[in-house]
Amino acid sequence: MKHQLTVVMLNWERPANTAKLSLHYSKMAAVRQVIVADCNPKHSQEPFPIPASDNFVYCRFTADTGLVTRFAAAALARTELVLLADDDIVLPEETVNSMLKASLLCNSDHLVGVFGRCPQTDGEYSTANIFGRVPIVLTRAVVAPVILCCAALPHVHAMVADCGGQPYGNGEDIVLSYTAMRQARGHFNEALGGLKYQNAGYDDASAISKRFKGHVEHRTKVVKWCRRRLYNEIT
Repeated sequence: MKHQLTVVMLNWERPANTAKLSLHYSKMAAVRQVIVADCNPKHSQEPFPIPASDNFVYCRFTADTGLVTRFAAAALARTELVLLADDDIVLPEETVNSMLKASLLCNSDHLVGVFGRCPQTDGEYSTANIFGRVPIVLTRAVVAPVILCCAALPHVHAMVADCGGQPYGNGEDIVLSYTAMRQARGHFNEALGGLKYQNAGYDDASAISKRFKGHVEHRTKVVKWCRRRLYNEIT
């Protein structure tokens, strides 16, 4: 494939999943490199199962730098596009190719993901999957331009200062989505319907929605913050 992307994953409590997924993605023609950022301090003395190489980068952090870490890791990519993927979902090659193709067709000016979200008019967050043009796409599986990840990073810090949330940066996908719309002068992002994927440990005890209370309420606060601070034309 002429165009390639870099896969960026965070590792927290599923190192076996992360290692397996790293090998899975590294074999794809569309993938130039896999970057794993591990910000769980308890792993600081544990070797990762995959040795570093030209197409696999493992970044170990001695403190929990939060969900914003995925954007910092994306800045290391040698490609213009990154696939941000969680460690609890398996995306087959056909899905990765479809996401990359859709992103290239739109000249990489917005986000292309698997899971779309459309908040209510008053900003209340909804967990319903919506496909097509949407304000929000989850970083659980999304192709994004590196430049947008870098642009969103300082906004996440500002959001945390105003909204709080756990872990640090919770709601970073909402911030990234509204940053993309701001950069694209109002064009919504895209959630592709009909793409195949397989859950792998999703919604277990280590999931953010399970570890921290008030998940939906917090995301509503982040939506309203983004509308006010990043894209106040949307009401």
